Amino acid sequence: MATFHNPNVVPDNSLLCQIFGKNVLLRLATVRQDGDRCVFKALVLKKLDHGQNSCFVRLRALDKPAPSFYTVAAMQKIAASCIKHLVPATIKIGEATNDQARKFQFWVMELDKGIALDNIWEKMNHENRKSVVKNLVEVLFSLQSLKISDYKVQNTLQESLGEHRKEELTEAAKASFGGPLSGFLETEAFFMAFLLRVFGFDQPFKNIFVNRFNSMKPVSDPAGIVLEFAAKHVDSFRINDDDMRKFQEAVFCLNDIRPQNIMVLGVETDDGRVKYELTGLVERAWAGFFPPSFQLSLQDSLVGVTNRHLSFYLLLKQELTGFLPRTPPHMSLARAMFHLLEAQQVKKLAEADMEAQIRKRYMAVMRVSRDKDPYVGWKYDVEGPIPEVSAEAFDRMEIDAVNSMWD
Repeated sequence: MATFHNPNVVPDNSLLCQIFGKNVLLRLATVRQDGDRCVFKALVLKKLDHGQNSCFVRLRALDKPAPSFYTVAAMQKIAASCIKHLVPATIKIGEATNDQARKFQFWVMELDKGIALDNIWEKMNHENRKSVVKNLVEVLFSLQSLKISDYKVQNTLQESLGEHRKEELTEAAKASFGGPLSGFLETEAFFMAFLLRVFGFDQPFKNIFVNRFNSMKPVSDPAGIVLEFAAKHVDSFRINDDDMRKFQEAVFCLNDIRPQNIMVLGVETDDGRVKYELTGLVERAWAGFFPPSFQLSLQDSLVGVTNRHLSFYLLLKQELTGFLPRTPPHMSLARAMFHLLEAQQVKKLAEADMEAQIRKRYMAVMRVSRDKDPYVGWKYDVEGPIPEVSAEAFDRMEIDAVNSMWD
């Protein structure tokens, strides 16, 4: 009889013994897993060294390129210096080998308090939604007081990376931008090269020509970075070097601000109703030191892909925009990111990319279009309440997108 082989990473006995020690009784709940990573919650029937009996564990295979947990944990520790009550503490980071001798890095941290906003957003009334988003944006703005050159930030990087990631620490000491996913970047040119990679245009030229088929070549004598697109509805655009050089020092941004990464907890009010309050922020692989307009505009790329809640997006953008000055460098970056997003969508649709098909269907169903103001991003084109898309409805969009590709 053939045996079933699970292609996903599982926390087998070898991994668990190396992480928790031998003869420890555990109850596990897998959060997500694939062929290279696994995230799970562990309920330990015997208390751990740190005094808790439950924790959150991330595993990632070391034979695949990915940000080091040491670097991501450094971002978490930097954030905790400003918003400690919203950031789970790291218990330990290390390496372990599974039963098949495959090497993994593991990261054990405290459990987050509450539930993901993604699971409760549809049940919250408008006032509660506004209060949570307002509190969230106040937190994001407070994090922007942290700069990569700050003594406390450099000291945290030294403590987190000094023993394990010496090369990254050297780069961070002279960097102007960066974080775990981008690496630490010394100049605006390297930041723009990273920005192009975010949207799938990965040639590292400072001055480049981009068309919808993702071919690139240096431009002979541009006054900046040239973005030219063959698609009729995507305008060509130029980013001036002068604008990029006028950025003030980058600030700490979380960037990946999806409802799945925001934890809330229900509190009963005097009149017997339940009001949800912000209790935690998770997922810091995208975190780092960037222009705040990068964080603002990155939210546009999440709508209809990893964020199904249009009403959350519109509230978040409205609040974030109020904290961001309308200076030429920030306006230029926001405009460029929206152009790159449109170019990426055209390219992916031409390649029959599933994610692009789902986004296209979502935008049509939700009646979303681009606003002329680059800070606003997407806008809802219908008067009245914004409809919600349940998890089941979003899954159906994915199924419909698959079926349409086979028609």
